[in-house]
Amino acid sequence: FPLDLRNRVVGARLMHDGISPYFYKWKPGKDSIRYYDNENFDSFRVSVMTASPFFHHVIGPMAELPQAKIQLWWVGVQHALLLIMVVLALLSTDKERAKYILLTFAALFLYTDGWKMSIQNGQNYLFIPFLAMCLFYILVRIPVSKLQAALAGSCTIVLLLIRDRKSVV
Repeated sequence: FPLDLRNRVVGARLMHDGISPYFYKWKPGKDSIRYYDNENFDSFRVSVMTASPFFHHVIGPMAELPQAKIQLWWVGVQHALLLIMVVLALLSTDKERAKYILLTFAALFLYTDGWKMSIQNGQNYLFIPFLAMCLFYILVRIPVSKLQAALAGSCTIVLLLIRDRKSVV
């Protein structure tokens, strides 16, 4: 299993079942494999849950799928987030040269070790830049209105809730 993705899936499953993922330790022979995270069973270490309660709720419906399907969905979500960020960046500039540079770097980014490791480990690092890019696009390209304020506020709230591990949902 990708370590970071499994961490978040188990956290979402625990929260769905009414168990705090931040204090849970899997015990062999006692607990279901549903909650097994090979990085979170050592009773001498602090729980490795790193996602916020809000993020666990967001991925909750996907967490009920088998792990192999979750991994496929996750890769698709990561690519979709990157594609949407590139499209928003393209829509944010009117200069042709900037668009070509952006497309070149976006294509090259897919070959970097950072991208490969992010996919391999099932990390969720793209959610914060994605939300920041959405916020940027909303503030720069959508005319000032109540709709712009509502979209920008919603994007900001989700951005904060995804990062805040102390949030209670």
